[in-house]
Amino acid sequence: MTLIGILLALAGAQPAAALEPEVINIAVLPPSGPHRVYVTDSYGTGRTRIVDGETARMIGLIHHPPLTQFAVDPSGRYLLVAESLWTRSNRGKRQDLLSVYDSRTLDVVAEIPLPGRIIVGDKPQALSVSPDGRYALVYDMDPANSVHLVDLKALKLIGNVETPGCALVFPMGGRDFGTLCAEGAVASIRYSGGKPVQTRADAVFDAEADPIIDQADLAPDGTGFMVAYSGLIYPVDMKAAQPLGTPFSLQVAAGLPAASMVPGDLAWRPGGRQVSAFHRLTGQLFVLMHAGEIWGQNTPGEELWTLDTRTRKVTRRLRLQHGAVSVAVSRDGNPLLYLNGDGVLRIFNMASGEPLRQIGNIGTGPISVAPQ
Repeated sequence: MTLIGILLALAGAQPAAALEPEVINIAVLPPSGPHRVYVTDSYGTGRTRIVDGETARMIGLIHHPPLTQFAVDPSGRYLLVAESLWTRSNRGKRQDLLSVYDSRTLDVVAEIPLPGRIIVGDKPQALSVSPDGRYALVYDMDPANSVHLVDLKALKLIGNVETPGCALVFPMGGRDFGTLCAEGAVASIRYSGGKPVQTRADAVFDAEADPIIDQADLAPDGTGFMVAYSGLIYPVDMKAAQPLGTPFSLQVAAGLPAASMVPGDLAWRPGGRQVSAFHRLTGQLFVLMHAGEIWGQNTPGEELWTLDTRTRKVTRRLRLQHGAVSVAVSRDGNPLLYLNGDGVLRIFNMASGEPLRQIGNIGTGPISVAPQ
C-alpha cells in the first residue's frame, strides 16, 4: 500500500472516486412558446434578458449597447437589435447596425450596416418586423425622418423610405407600414408598382393641446387604439390612414368624469414608458394609470385599467402594489400580463388579475412578447 493509502486508511477515509472527464457543449434554447418574454434594459447596462413566463426564470441574455431597439421575428427565426456603437466605447467612429441573432443559439447571424443615425431612445415602434417575418423596418432620424427596409431572407438592406414630419413605424404586412405625423395625422405607406405611395389623413388628434402617446399594438386588420395624454382613446385604421369613429374618454368608460388638459386639474391619467398593451383575441386594451395633473405622462402607473374596446367600458381597475412603467400581454388564448417598473418583472393571470410569479434584476425597459 502506498503512503497516501496508509494515511487514508488510518484516518478512516475512502479514496476519492475517479473524476469523470468534463464535457463541453453549447446550450440551445427550446422553441419559443407563447409565454416567452423579453425585457430590454435600454437605459441601463444595455442588454435584453429572455425570460420563461411560465417559471419566471431567465433562460438567455443578449448583450448590446444602451439606447437600442429590440424586436422578435414573428416567424420564430431571429431576434433583432437595432444599435449604435462607437469604436472607442463613448467616442470614435460610430457604427449603426441591425444585428440579427439566431433565436435558439443566440449566435449573431448577420450584422447589417445602416445609413444614418438610429438612436431614438427605447420606443418599441422604432424597430418592427412585418407579420410574415420577411422584412425588418427600422426608424431613422438622420439626416431626416425615414424608415430603412431590411430583407430578412436575403439579410441585406434593400431601401429607405422618407417619412417627412412623421416618426416610428407600425408594420401592416410586407413592406407596408404606418407612421405618426407631427401635425396629429397618421400616414400609411403602401407599395404600388414597387414604389412607396403615402396616404396621409387629416389631423386625427391635436398634437399641441392633447398629444397621443407614441405607441400602439395593431390588430391584424391594421386597426389600433392610440392613447392621448388626457386619456382619450383614438381608434384608427392605420391601413387606410383614417380614424375609426370619434375618440372616447377612458375615464368616462370607467364611470368617472373626463380628464381635461387644464393645469392643476387632478384626474386619473395614462403614464409610464410602455403605457398600453392590446390583446387581439379578446379586444382588451390594458392601460397604466396614475392620479395626477397634466404632463405627467412619464409617471409610473398606480393602477392597470382593462378596457373592453368592443363595448368601450372599463371592466377592471387593478391596484398595483409597485409602480409600473411598462405593460405587455401575451398573444395566446391563455394570456399572461407582464408589468415592470422597479427592476422586477411581475407576471399576472390576464383573466383574473392574480399575481403569479416574478423575477428581479430585470431592468426597466420595454417588454416584448413572443409572437403567437
